Amino acid sequence: MKRVVMSLYKKFLNFLPLRPRFLDPDRSSLSFRTMKNIQDATFRYKYKGRALLKNPFDLALYVRLIEQVRPGTIIEIGSYNGGSALWFSAQCRALDLQTRIVSLDITPVECDDDANVRFIQGDIYSLDQSELPQILASCVRPLLVIEDGPHTFEGSLSALNFFDQHLRSGEYIIVEDGVLEDL
Repeated sequence: MKRVVMSLYKKFLNFLPLRPRFLDPDRSSLSFRTMKNIQDATFRYKYKGRALLKNPFDLALYVRLIEQVRPGTIIEIGSYNGGSALWFSAQCRALDLQTRIVSLDITPVECDDDANVRFIQGDIYSLDQSELPQILASCVRPLLVIEDGPHTFEGSLSALNFFDQHLRSGEYIIVEDGVLEDL
């Protein structure tokens, strides 16, 4: 019965103008079941007891990017509970980097597990009112910025506008996730 329902669901989605990427056979060689398993595992995976919320593909790509860019500072917008900031710090140490991690969220994270990670409070819609301008004025370069905030067009645009004034050639800003209606 479950197989029949899933088959009908997939056929229904073929009539929609925008299908979710994971159901579009022209955009992924991974099956629906595989993608669902990856997504489910992503939400369950923890690093140092904190949700990491990154899939294995993202984790592998981040390690390669960090190895290539060798950032002096990683700025994360959207801390959630701090798992990814701690993971970024550990990856940098494994690559023998002295990278500082600054993770900003509207709800500050209580965590002092890692001296290279600093959690600060701030709102993606008013980054200039946070500690970020002062941090950016004296941080070690190059920068790697990860925008993982509210996953809206407006939130991403706000972060892009703010960091446009601060990023230099060879530095990166990554926009994670998205809401299909906003894309």
